[in-house]
Amino acid sequence: MMRLTGNIFKTFAVILISSVFIGSCQKDAVVHYGDCPVMLKASVGEQTRSGIIDSDSSSRPLADVDGIQIIRGADGDVPAFNQVQSVSILGHIDAGSDVLVASPSQHFPLDANGVPLDEDINFLAYYPQGDSYVPGTGDSPAKVFWNLSDGLTDIIYSEPAEGNYYENSGVGIDLNFVHALSRLRLVVVADDYDSQVTFKSVVSAKIDVPDQVTMLVDKDGNATFEYGPADESQWQTIDFCKDGQKLEVGYPAAGERSLDILIPPIEGRYSFRFAFEGLGSVDKKYSVDNLPLLPGKTTVLTITVKGGVLMLLAPYVEMFEDVPVGGPIVIE
Repeated sequence: MMRLTGNIFKTFAVILISSVFIGSCQKDAVVHYGDCPVMLKASVGEQTRSGIIDSDSSSRPLADVDGIQIIRGADGDVPAFNQVQSVSILGHIDAGSDVLVASPSQHFPLDANGVPLDEDINFLAYYPQGDSYVPGTGDSPAKVFWNLSDGLTDIIYSEPAEGNYYENSGVGIDLNFVHALSRLRLVVVADDYDSQVTFKSVVSAKIDVPDQVTMLVDKDGNATFEYGPADESQWQTIDFCKDGQKLEVGYPAAGERSLDILIPPIEGRYSFRFAFEGLGSVDKKYSVDNLPLLPGKTTVLTITVKGGVLMLLAPYVEMFEDVPVGGPIVIE
C-alpha cells in the first residue's frame, strides 16, 4: 500500500451543528434527554463536476445527497474516534436545503436530573459511506475501505470537531470537508483545422490507476490515506468516455470540452490509451512521466493533436487559478 500523509486542501462543505429546543432544555430545568436534540445544518460549497454535490448561489445542493457517514466519538475530552464500534449515524440533505438530517438524531448529553452537561461532544464525517469499516483497538486506527470502479467516486471527509452545549448551542460546531482524491481533467485540441477534421473526437481515453483507498482514523479523529494495490499490473482501467460519450477535438481552443475522473493522488508515470473517431477507433498508446496529482486539486492534461502523428501532452495543476508545473511533453 502507498501512504499519503500530506496536506489535504480545499474546503468544500461546512456542517454546522447547533441546538434546537423542543422543550425548555434549560440549565435549571428538569427535562428529558429527547428534549435537547442536536441539529445539523449544511453549507455546501463548490464541488467537482463529477462530484457528489452541485450547489446553488446559496451553497445549497441542487439534488438530494444521501449516505453521509457521521461518526460520533466518545463525549468528553477523549473522543477515541478510532474505537467507535457503530457507524449507524447517516446524514441526508434534501435538494435546496441547508439542513443535514441525522438518523438517528443526535442529542446533547444530560446529567441524572436532565440538565445539559458541560462537556464536549465530538464528531467527524465522510462521504460516501465506504465499502467496509473496521474499528481499531487501543491506539490502532479505525479503517474505512473504498474500491473505486469508475472514476466518479468523490471521497470527502471532515476534520474532527468538538463543542459543548453551553459554548456552542448558539453558534454551532463546524465540520470542514476536504477532498481525498485528485481530479484529472482531459482536454483535447487540434493544432490546425485539418487535424481537427482528421481526429474528429476521442471515443475512448483509458488510464490504469490504483483503485483501493483506505482511510485510517486515529483516536483524535485525524485521517491519513493509503492507496493500492502497489503492483501496477493490478491497477484498474478507467475510461474517461463512459456510456458512449465522445470528447470533441477542439479548434482553435478547447472551450468547455473536457472530461473528468477522480483518482488517488499518487504522482508518477501513467499509461494512456486513446482512440479517435477519425482514426477508426484504433488505440494510440502513450505514457506521461511524473503526472502531478494532488488531493483536492485538478490536474489538467491537455492533448494537442497534429497531422495524425504528433501529440503534445501538457499537464498542469489548477485550483481556482492555473498553476503550471512544467512544459509540454512531446510524444513521437
